[in-house]
Amino acid sequence: MRFVRELSCIAFCLLTTPVPAQTKTEARAAYDAMARTFTEALKRGDVDAALQIYTEDVRFVDPDGSVTNGKAELEKSLRGMMSGAQVNEYTIHTSHFQTDGQVAYGMGTEHLLLADKKTHKATTQDVQFLVVARRGPDKGWRLQYGMETPMPPKAKP
Repeated sequence: MRFVRELSCIAFCLLTTPVPAQTKTEARAAYDAMARTFTEALKRGDVDAALQIYTEDVRFVDPDGSVTNGKAELEKSLRGMMSGAQVNEYTIHTSHFQTDGQVAYGMGTEHLLLADKKTHKATTQDVQFLVVARRGPDKGWRLQYGMETPMPPKAKP
């Protein structure tokens, strides 16, 4: 009986102990993996894979100031873009990263080169970004908030 009581106490402690926060190095590695997943998905035109890095309640502000609320709206936007354009280049450079273990933010620049599927006309977009990621109950990281602003003309890579 004492063994069962001790085992119950141990199980209770394990189940009620918060998930330890990740180190900055571990969080950065997970963040970089998200960026790679998104980059590779866009280049393949795989919207479903690209959406895997976002929370259901994602909020995103595009360079034109429009706001996307929720993963379903983001999916509609991405599918619309991918139906008419091919991503020829997409790079993300994160210049700043910080985390408290459960929430992280990244700041940097993105370069996107699209080609219209019908006319093959190329369009380039260079932006600065700020994203906030949250570590979920599954211990996975997902982007919850994002904002992009156009790069000043002299700052373009």
